[in-house]
Amino acid sequence: VEVGGAHPSQALNFGVSGRVGLAEVLSGEVEEDMFPDVHAVPGLRVLPVGGRSIAPGELGGEKARDLWESIREQGRHLIVDAPPVLSAPEARMLMPAMAGVVLVLRAGDTQRDDGERALAALGGTNTPVLGAVLNRYQVQIPGWAGRREWS
Repeated sequence: VEVGGAHPSQALNFGVSGRVGLAEVLSGEVEEDMFPDVHAVPGLRVLPVGGRSIAPGELGGEKARDLWESIREQGRHLIVDAPPVLSAPEARMLMPAMAGVVLVLRAGDTQRDDGERALAALGGTNTPVLGAVLNRYQVQIPGWAGRREWS
């Protein structure tokens, strides 16, 4: 489920339409079960953010809690792609409904004190931090490492 609307990418990443999604489910315009499995990954359903902004209060509301519970009752694992916890207060609104959180840090961009502040903010939600992921890490391979002549 994609929550952050500032830079939506999950519809594109998984090849699904992003015109309708979480925003429309929370507003009651569409039902959650209308989103089919992604054909390339059997059993995976992607719920993009949708075509309109989500008001921060909607994420902590009853409709959102019902949605998360409905997904769990179907025996599915719920992964929520939320906006950065330090710059988007709505991310913290989600935490009480989540079983755990994985902190994503951007290589070369996230400073140590930002990571520590994010952990502190998450600690105030009583939601366990399951781990961290370092994304956009670029491996630098020396030019000589790829040059070998085979006979």
